[in-house]
Amino acid sequence: MEKIVSLCKRRGFIMQSSEIYGGLNGCWDYGPLGTELKRNLKDFWWRRMVRERDDIVGMDGSILMNRQVWVASGHEATFSDPMVDCGSCKSRLRVDQLSEKDGKLHCPVCGSFDLTEARAFNLMFKTYVGATEDESAITYLRPETAQAIFVQFKNVLEVSRKKVPFGIAQIGKAFRNEINPRNFTFRSREFEQIKKVVHLPAALAAEILISRAVATSAVGAVVELDVFANPKLHAGQLSSWASGSSWVASFSPGDGLGSSGRTSRP
Repeated sequence: MEKIVSLCKRRGFIMQSSEIYGGLNGCWDYGPLGTELKRNLKDFWWRRMVRERDDIVGMDGSILMNRQVWVASGHEATFSDPMVDCGSCKSRLRVDQLSEKDGKLHCPVCGSFDLTEARAFNLMFKTYVGATEDESAITYLRPETAQAIFVQFKNVLEVSRKKVPFGIAQIGKAFRNEINPRNFTFRSREFEQIKKVVHLPAALAAEILISRAVATSAVGAVVELDVFANPKLHAGQLSSWASGSSWVASFSPGDGLGSSGRTSRP
């Protein structure tokens, strides 16, 4: 990994952010070649997924959104990693990064067994909107780009004059306050996401989910059913990540499909 990082810096692809002031862990700047490479990838994806298709439209949502979006989606309450502190070297670590020694978890940095109890650490960057820093002004830098697509679904449906099934695509920045960023750009605090959300009639979405779950259960695909409790949303929503390994389907009430999973109120 060190050789890859060094090569990327020497060739002008990726450099440590604010390096002359000591850098900032989990943040990276793209040099001349890195910028062109990233732009080429985004342009290619956008051309193939949006411009060359009649059933996909684009949007560009804002990074800051009303706090209630993240409350309704469950991010404020559950978008977290379990974290522990090492009493010896003061390192902060995710629980899944710890290893066992003699049947006990220990710090991978110094080897100490002096670890605190695990506690939830929310990964969203908190900020304040406006002139005052009180409870009413709290919001977050978005940790993912799909929520903007969900909350603007009705508006995009109307102005684009599309009928389901159709998709909405977006490329944009996302931010996650990782406890311990690592593996170069593979776990960063600031990054760009390429997202496509395909909206399907509820019955068809359920059929695809069921067949997908059966076909890919051997490779650990995640199938999660959400029910939107907003009566204004009439179409089922199926979100597919670029990896194809994680699917989320959301159905409006009254579809007769039950309400397994969490309830979202966009």
